[in-house]
Amino acid sequence: MQVSLEELQNIVINSDGKLFSASFIKKDGSMRDIVCRLGVRSYIKGTGKPSYALKKDNPYQLVFDFKKKGYRVINMETLFKIKFQQITYILEGVK
Repeated sequence: MQVSLEELQNIVINSDGKLFSASFIKKDGSMRDIVCRLGVRSYIKGTGKPSYALKKDNPYQLVFDFKKKGYRVINMETLFKIKFQQITYILEGVK
């Protein structure tokens, strides 16, 4: 299903802690596929410093990566594909 970038971002934000897979372009220009979810509280190290991804003025979303068993950051501005609840959403103009 072809959707806009804003719709992709809304699906991630409103995933309500359910698993989803996402594909996006990393800062170094390489592509990244991730199976993750929001709102995981396990595996927190308790360093006392909040993640930079939690700041409101950046395009990043903090997620828990189930393959690597750790927290990762998704760049929401370079997101181009999401699979959520058996439906694949692709950014308009991407094949």
